[in-house]
Parts: sequence; structure tokens; C-alpha cells
Amino acid sequence: MELFADHEPLPLLGETVLDNPPDLVRLVTFLNRTLKSAGFVFGLRQLPDGRFRLAVYQTKARSGA
Repeated sequence: MELFADHEPLPLLGETVLDNPPDLVRLVTFLNRTLKSAGFVFGLRQLPDGRFRLAVYQTKARSGA
């Protein structure tokens, strides 16, 4: 499955690789709902080894403030 976005990439503020903690997907959904209006977006991607990559991005809404 090929995914792509039709916009310029968001600035990456930080990332980490995690094992599969319980409720990881729920945590990322909560963070996105809570902090999107403050200019932050969180991404989650499963790696081939089963761990997860959590990334924090800054949106334009916050970068001008």
C-alpha cells in the first residue's frame, strides 16, 4: 500500500521507536485531538520488526506564533 500526502512535509520535531505498549494507538489519537489546535501532529508507524515509530510534527498553525 503506497501512501502519500498532497502537501509539503511538516517539520519533524522529534521521534522515538517504542515496543508495543498497551493502548499506543489510543494515546496518539488523544494527543492529536488535544494538541492539533496548538500546532502539533503525532504520527505512528509500525516498523518491520514489530516496534512502532512515534513522530511529533509542527504544523503551520503553530510555526508562525
